Formats: sequence, structure tokens, C-alpha cells
Amino acid sequence: MQFNIIQYSVQQHIGTLLLNPSEEPNPLSSSLVSELGQAFASAQKDSDVKLVLFDAQGDAVASGLEPSYLKTISKLDFEQNVMESMEVMKLLQMMYTLRKPIVMLVNGKASSFGCCLVSVCDIIIAARETAFFGSPEVKYGLLPGAFLYFLTKRIGEGRARELALQGNSITADQAASIGLVSMVLPLIDLKKTGNAIALELASEKSGSAMGLVKELLSRIHGMSVNDAVEYISNLNALARMTQDSQKGIKDILNNQNVKE
Repeated sequence: MQFNIIQYSVQQHIGTLLLNPSEEPNPLSSSLVSELGQAFASAQKDSDVKLVLFDAQGDAVASGLEPSYLKTISKLDFEQNVMESMEVMKLLQMMYTLRKPIVMLVNGKASSFGCCLVSVCDIIIAARETAFFGSPEVKYGLLPGAFLYFLTKRIGEGRARELALQGNSITADQAASIGLVSMVLPLIDLKKTGNAIALELASEKSGSAMGLVKELLSRIHGMSVNDAVEYISNLNALARMTQDSQKGIKDILNNQNVKE
């Protein structure tokens, strides 16, 4: 599969998605959204892929406030703006509900659309010296709509209100303190640690179990207690019938490969 904006490859059960490094943020565009969607759809369909390593290199991740994008949306009518927003929301929903973990490495500024991408990944590892996060739309009369929905799920409404209403950039350590980022490391250790975590997930964790965990987390919010109990019971029963589960049970009974 050939792309113009991103790079995607598969090795050792890991689908590696690379946002091309540049000194400027990757501007939000229909082409970028489309290519990201194609890459994640490919990862979902590929039985050889157990997770996605989303490597955002360069000084900046991606932005929805670049001049090229702003010029485009300033000329759209209401219906066109709705369609454009829906494209972004569908991509974020795809990433959030993907049946495979997404590990994201951030070593630059994740602003606006870049921060949206961060909010829907599962494990986010950021470089202490160079990673920054924020949603400055409110400063320019714009609404961080897609970002707010998924950000609230990740860090809670109170923190989301602060970040979105103030519109300020925060450091990697500050992002970790509110739960937006999973781990903060020196820049020199970022890629090595990210690769090690991805390899551990790919080699030691059950792909079916990780997929079911993500499905459970994406669907359980908003359910009543009764609906949640029934849904979890059914999903748990399904998990116990997978090949991975049957193998895992045999390993435990034989006292082999038990990892705690």
C-alpha cells in the first residue's frame, strides 16, 4: 500500500505508522485523514498485525491550525463544514474502537488535530524535552469539538474543561499528571522504549484478549448497570472460547509460561 503523506509497514506483528518528519506540523487535510484511515483499516483487517505503533516524528505532530487548512475551511459552506468535521470524527472513532492497541510516540508539539490523535490512542509515550500538547482553538473562535469528546473520556470533564477553555500548551510532564500521557521519557530513550513496549505486546500478549479489552472499554460507557453486566458476561464467555484463551488455560494448568 502506497502513501504520500504517511508511511506504513508491518514487521514482527507490529504495524508501524509513521507521520513523515518535518519542521512544520502535518497540516490537517482530507488527504491526511484518508491515508490515516486506510492505514488503520489495513491494520484492523490484517491478522498478522497485533498492534499499531504510531510514530510521530519531527518537531510537530499534526495541526488543524495551519494556513493551508484554515484557508480551505474558510471557504466551505455549512454542509461542507459538517462533512469535513464528520471525516475527522470517523477517523478518531476508528482509532478509538480499533480492535488492536495503538502505541503512540510523541517527540514534538501535538496541537489541535495532533492532540486529537493523542487522545484516542491507548499508550502514549512522550519526550520530556520536546513534547507539548494543547488545543488552542478557543483563542481563534474555533471549537475543538472532536478533541473534547475523546479528551473527556481520557482525562475527565474537569481537566478537559481547563485544557479546552484556556487553550494553552502544556508540557509532557503536565500531560502525564492529568492522564493524557501514559509515560514521559528523555528524548534519547523514546524510540527504544516504544519499540520495546510494542514488541512485548506483540510477543507476550494475546491479540484476541487485547481486542476484546478495547471493545469492552469503547462500549461500556453509558450503559446501565444491568446492560453492562449482561454485556460483560457475554464478552467474557466469548473470550474464554478463543484459541488464545484455551492455550493460556492449558499453560496455567501445566504451570508453563505463567506471567504475572
